[in-house]
Amino acid sequence: MAVEGLYQELGVPADPGRLLAERAAGLSARPFRLLHADIHRKNMILTERAGVVFLDWELALWGDPVYDLADHLHKTGYARADRERVRAGWERVAPADCRVGLREDAAYYAAYEEMKSAVVDTVRWGRRIALAATAAERRGLAEELRGKLLRGGPHWGGGMPVRPEGIERAAVRWLGGEE
Repeated sequence: MAVEGLYQELGVPADPGRLLAERAAGLSARPFRLLHADIHRKNMILTERAGVVFLDWELALWGDPVYDLADHLHKTGYARADRERVRAGWERVAPADCRVGLREDAAYYAAYEEMKSAVVDTVRWGRRIALAATAAERRGLAEELRGKLLRGGPHWGGGMPVRPEGIERAAVRWLGGEE
């Protein structure tokens, strides 16, 4: 089965970004900056002398600094209170022209990251599910993927995702294994 078949079985549409693309025109104008675009715990080192040092700049790009904030919040999975502290700290130190429309645009970029994660991780987790050594591992991974589909689905107009056992069967079929 081609990856499109896996997406179809799991409820991911052919154009999952369509609804978000329609909303993109409403983003606030702000000056672009150099973005890291992959800020998460494994790409940060805390030092006494230099403070925080960021690693792995290969994904760096020129873009909206609010995207970098939203991407970081998505990848780190902070608890709600911690997420708000990080956002408030960013807002406190960011230049005024970068803070225009912060809350609304951060919510848009968070939705984009949830959609993107569901699409990309359908392939990543699908492979992991199909190759899992045990039924328990397969079920746990299927439940994780279902959570990603639950978070991403509203941004493409999706309904309730397939149950974990259906995800398992689709992943195994996708890689051509036995059910």
